[in-house]
Amino acid sequence: MRCVNNLPGIAAAGGITADDRRAVYCIVNKTGAASILEIGTHRGVSATLLALALHHSGAREKKLVSVDVFDVNRENGSGQTPAARMKAMGFAGFVEFVQADSVDHLRRCREKYDLIFLDGDHRAPAVYREIPAALKLLNPGGVILLHDYHPGHRPLPVDANFYPGPSLAVEKLRREGANITALPLGTPPWNPAGQPSTLALVLRSG
Repeated sequence: MRCVNNLPGIAAAGGITADDRRAVYCIVNKTGAASILEIGTHRGVSATLLALALHHSGAREKKLVSVDVFDVNRENGSGQTPAARMKAMGFAGFVEFVQADSVDHLRRCREKYDLIFLDGDHRAPAVYREIPAALKLLNPGGVILLHDYHPGHRPLPVDANFYPGPSLAVEKLRREGANITALPLGTPPWNPAGQPSTLALVLRSG
């Protein structure tokens, strides 16, 4: 497995932690996902890792669609845009950026995906609506990857950003009878002294 902890121009761009960057890459690698939908582009850090993993997968037909409510590729003088980075890395041919509300896009979408990464609006009402819509777009065996999932709705010991929304949304859906299970990734095996990940896989229970 390739190491992606120190991608040039990516590590300093913000976004998810170094351990979670590696975890995102590994999940694509292990699941064999060839089609990915990302909700929440932000600065494009996760999108770059997802695209890199697809590139390394060798899949003949691969696609990444990254959706954000903001125009993430509007030049604002803050550095390379996500689209420009994809072009520079040779990934523009299979990556698409869409400006849209997450729930609207999920409900309009007619394509199916192997992996859907929910990392946009972290408030409980938004994630509560996103998960059921995303489940309908999964290929057989597909999974949802949820960022900022805090089991028990409690912050981690050194958590700078605490978002209870994703875990609250999963809990509410399960109370209402949704046939889903959330599997937190926990502490990464390559960094046993590190803090637990806030990534979780959301799977159909049956």
